Amino acid sequence: MEWIAAAIVAVFLLWRYPKPTLKIGAVILLIGAGALGWLFWQDHQRAQRAKEERAKIEVLVSTENPYCKDADYPLWISVGNRNLFGLDAVTVNVSARQKGFSKKVFETRYTIDKILAPKEGYGNCYSLGDQAPANPRDLDWEISLSYFDRST
Repeated sequence: MEWIAAAIVAVFLLWRYPKPTLKIGAVILLIGAGALGWLFWQDHQRAQRAKEERAKIEVLVSTENPYCKDADYPLWISVGNRNLFGLDAVTVNVSARQKGFSKKVFETRYTIDKILAPKEGYGNCYSLGDQAPANPRDLDWEISLSYFDRST
């Protein structure tokens, strides 16, 4: 309801003192536009930094790694942190398609909670779980970074 009173006062001032009211209104509008522009610029800078940080986290998936000899753990997932800060956890999306097809036959998410220092990497063999395809080595595997936690 306060805005109604403010609108009534603004209309009265505009009617009674048009030039000073318009000048003050223009100054207020310019200050508001400048503040809004500054907020948009800050948000753009934050988004750019987040994009650059995300690009410095490398994730790879393979079923051809010699370390994964156990048939229950055929999936090699590695994470590399090229940032100047550590990572507490990294979550990745892993999916597989039959070669030459577009439909995904396997899709899951893994969270790697190994704490990675700056410029450090980590890799391990993972299970495919209950929905494991018959022969994982015959599939095209894809991996994408879903989320990461920065170390404080």
